[in-house]
Amino acid sequence: GLNSNQNYLLMSDRFPGSATTLLNFEPSLFGGYRRIDGFEPLEASTPEVDAAGAEGKILGVAIYDEQILTARKQQSGAIYSFYKWVSGGAYSEYVTGLTLTSTNVDKIRYDTFNFDGTNKVAFVDGVNGVIVFDGTTWTQPTGDQSIDDPKYITVFKNTIFVSGDATFPQLVVYSAPNDESLWASAGGAGQINAGFEVKQIKPFREELYIFGETQIKKIVVSGTDFVIQDVTKNIGCVAGDSVQEINGDLLFLSQDGFRTIAGTERIGDIELGVQSKNIQQDV
Repeated sequence: GLNSNQNYLLMSDRFPGSATTLLNFEPSLFGGYRRIDGFEPLEASTPEVDAAGAEGKILGVAIYDEQILTARKQQSGAIYSFYKWVSGGAYSEYVTGLTLTSTNVDKIRYDTFNFDGTNKVAFVDGVNGVIVFDGTTWTQPTGDQSIDDPKYITVFKNTIFVSGDATFPQLVVYSAPNDESLWASAGGAGQINAGFEVKQIKPFREELYIFGETQIKKIVVSGTDFVIQDVTKNIGCVAGDSVQEINGDLLFLSQDGFRTIAGTERIGDIELGVQSKNIQQDV
């Protein structure tokens, strides 16, 4: 409802009821605007994550199987550990059995899935390989199609997709269908060359979108194969983590504001509409 991009006199004549200043408000379902309620603490007193053994910022937070998982660098050695939040207490450190390098790790990303009846979560950090946790065991699956240090991860068509490798930033790599542990070509895993440095990968409806800084492509299913197709060569994403699904649509920050990847009424057509024209100055 905010419009900070037009003359107030014009707005009063053509757009009565428009908001010119909003802070912590949103359009109300019943007309006008409502204040956003805000938040409340998870605990009255929130403990630091492993104050005695860890240091630095929190590297990531994941919601998995009704649990809150987080990660932080260890004080001894250039490694990081995962922790589980315990209600009414502190954070419990996981014994993963893995050596996870913390050097140059800035942010951990994740996605959840269930291919075989067990809820699982997979992490990537841009430095280490894919990390999978099934509630009991931590593993780092590899194969002839895997990449060493993926930065982005998503689940599409019961398949794990990763990208953002420092050495091969143009590759989108996928596991075997229904098997997060199998990354061998003989089992159905593979690689797709996007032709540009990948900034993010996100599924929307029946397609997986690949965002570059000045281009966007998509992966579609053709028979039993994944096929890459062009979307646009004039628009891209300037911030990978801005790609979010909101209200059933996929939004991202482009060079000229926030855009959507919307499926129009015509089947197979894509609309890349700018949603932030009314607040262009603020953007």
